[in-house]
Amino acid sequence: MSSQSRPVLDKSPSNSKSRTNTRKERPLTDREYADRVKSYARLSTGQHYHSLANFLFAPYQRNVSINTTSKPEKKLEPEKERFVTMYTFHGQGSPQTHQISSPLEFSQAADTAENLNTIIFLRGHQPPEMLNAIGARYRVDPEFFRQHLDITTRTTRYGVIPSTSLASSSKNILRLPSVTLASRSSSSEIIQPHHQGIVSRIRDETARLMDAHVDRYLQNREACLRSGTSIVRNLSVHNPQHFSLEQEISIYVAPYGREWISIIWLDAGSDLGQDQHGPWQAKTLQCESWEVQFHPIVQHRPGVALDSKHLLRRTTNFEVMNEKESSRLLQTAARLHRNYGENLDHETMTVDPFYALTEIFAFVASSEAQLLALLQLSLDRELTIELLSPYSLQTRSALWNLVYNKQFLDAHLRRLQDIGSFLDNRMKIVDWPCTSTPTTQKISSDAAEKLRLDYAHLIARARELSAAFDDGMNILQNNSMIAESQKAIQQAEGVAKLTGLAFFFIPLSLTASIFGMNVRQFTDGGSQSIWVWIVTSTVTLLFSYLALNWGNWRLTERMKHVRFKKRQKQKRSIPSPAQVFQEFGKGDVGV
Repeated sequence: MSSQSRPVLDKSPSNSKSRTNTRKERPLTDREYADRVKSYARLSTGQHYHSLANFLFAPYQRNVSINTTSKPEKKLEPEKERFVTMYTFHGQGSPQTHQISSPLEFSQAADTAENLNTIIFLRGHQPPEMLNAIGARYRVDPEFFRQHLDITTRTTRYGVIPSTSLASSSKNILRLPSVTLASRSSSSEIIQPHHQGIVSRIRDETARLMDAHVDRYLQNREACLRSGTSIVRNLSVHNPQHFSLEQEISIYVAPYGREWISIIWLDAGSDLGQDQHGPWQAKTLQCESWEVQFHPIVQHRPGVALDSKHLLRRTTNFEVMNEKESSRLLQTAARLHRNYGENLDHETMTVDPFYALTEIFAFVASSEAQLLALLQLSLDRELTIELLSPYSLQTRSALWNLVYNKQFLDAHLRRLQDIGSFLDNRMKIVDWPCTSTPTTQKISSDAAEKLRLDYAHLIARARELSAAFDDGMNILQNNSMIAESQKAIQQAEGVAKLTGLAFFFIPLSLTASIFGMNVRQFTDGGSQSIWVWIVTSTVTLLFSYLALNWGNWRLTERMKHVRFKKRQKQKRSIPSPAQVFQEFGKGDVGV
């Protein structure tokens, strides 16, 4: 019912007058776009745009002689991988693909797609010249670029208040998490508990290098950074074997005249193996290079394995050979743009931008599902009885591992809840165009319902896992307290034994010091016999023994007295047979 209030993509002449906001505004020039962002950043309400304004305006502040965009050989380099892909949709046919490597190529592709619905994939780092060209052409809300470029280090993350936007004010912008799971070794020896020290060292080193990676990106992104360089926002070491890379997928959807435009910006771009200083390298992870593996995001579709020949035909020999190179750290997200939408209905994709984005949502759901499975594995390993029972130190380290992974889980749970809220309320929040025919409406609504159910399941699973982490931490805390109590009991028993020995040796030491052991049996000039010392020591020991047990005897007698009084009270409360008979007789008389 609410879908009737949304704009319907219908190109009939009768509907063209009734639709609002269908007139295409004049495209800005690249310089005008950067100038407008810089002007807004000068206002008090636009202070959070300073970084974006400086980034977009950087090309116009450089010297012309060192401006890389003015060198045609740099832009037309044939071996260079293109990190901008444009898909245009028209009717029931397959979408057309344009691979773009420069603002000039983008302008040419945009001219050919002027009256077509368009999806643009941006992968990895994009230079300011490309963002200015795209933003000026489609009048892209700069907030989209600002949010995606908002990257902070661990040290600055807690010192700056993040700027946030309400759902109603960012209805055209979505941010989705993208997680790549990886392992640092395939051997089983790392399950031993003494490897916890290695995990702590790896976490400290990766955190330091992660900050250096972000700092290097922020310093070089205006001029020196290569286009398409992958951006990693965080690296988390979950256990001695597995770690994960966190990236972002930013989505922008807006009407463009009678059509719509969507921009999908992926952090995943070039091969991460090219960055020799990244914290995901084998040297930092303290293993061999062949032991570092990035795991693919598995998206199961019924019968997909039977279509492997068709998939292989679409994959070039260059791609197959490169994927076998051991030095490459491949990410599934970096291939998300390839053959995009081939499993979707092309007619529905043309008229419904949300349906056209369902593959992105499904990819994120699959990556989050694998992440939850990894966290469940980490939880099970930390609570293994064989590891916890003999090692109190392992119990303490396991507790910190659970805290570490639970903080990671709770952060992703909040992201899943945001996505689930968007899917539940998207008809009220966004005003994206939607399909008008019953057939395409059913296809779109079915896909939306599947996504809603998938994310509802992920949210419920994440909540259950978070509760399981809480239970696990309680178990470990109780286990630790029991272990400490047992240790305290053992120490108390040792102190009691030592106290008992002291009650005997202290009196002997006292009497020996009084007599000085100057007895006739030991010295010639002694005046006393050793038997005097023996008798004195015996009396002193007896007195010490009585003093030692006097408190216990009094406590025992007091307990006996209490039990005796309790028995006497119980006897008085139990009636005798004569009393029972007498009471019974009174009852009969009363009847």
